Amino acid sequence: MSAFSAKNYILKNGRNLPIERCFIGTSSDEFGIDQCMIIRKQPSGYFSIALFLVDTFCLGVKDVIYNCNLTTFDIQEMISRILQSSTIKDVTPAEFHNHIYASIDYAESFGLMPCKDFKYAEYLLNPDLIDDGIEDVELGKDGKPLYIAGPFDPVKNILAALNRTIGEGNYDYILPVDEL
Repeated sequence: MSAFSAKNYILKNGRNLPIERCFIGTSSDEFGIDQCMIIRKQPSGYFSIALFLVDTFCLGVKDVIYNCNLTTFDIQEMISRILQSSTIKDVTPAEFHNHIYASIDYAESFGLMPCKDFKYAEYLLNPDLIDDGIEDVELGKDGKPLYIAGPFDPVKNILAALNRTIGEGNYDYILPVDEL
């Protein structure tokens, strides 16, 4: 008998679980980084979740955490941590999916793909929930991409992708001093 795997459970069951709650946590419009959480209820009464770190200015889905068999207490602890740096707004499943997939489409238009674990967490999403509201999601900053380098970003690769797809001068960027 093999050990239980959250990844395998989500791959097999994620899209079939009813959506309990979707919210977007926004720290500020200044940085374009949102923490987006979808919570789905398992038949056992426990929950499966995916928490997406979304960069609406340029990179799309930068990071993701997913898990299952969480209790109500576990969920409240996660939300409390998010509330330390963000305000959260409950949104409809369609608004949530529009936000995630609009940011992914935006980043992919520059040759930038979602983080590697997205391929698992996406099984808690349902692309069929995307609606016309996807066109209302605000992307970029002042009409063009703004890349704000994070501490673990492959900066040279990202800048090369932006230069290759939209050309130098057609985006803005902020780099740490040691990258300049």
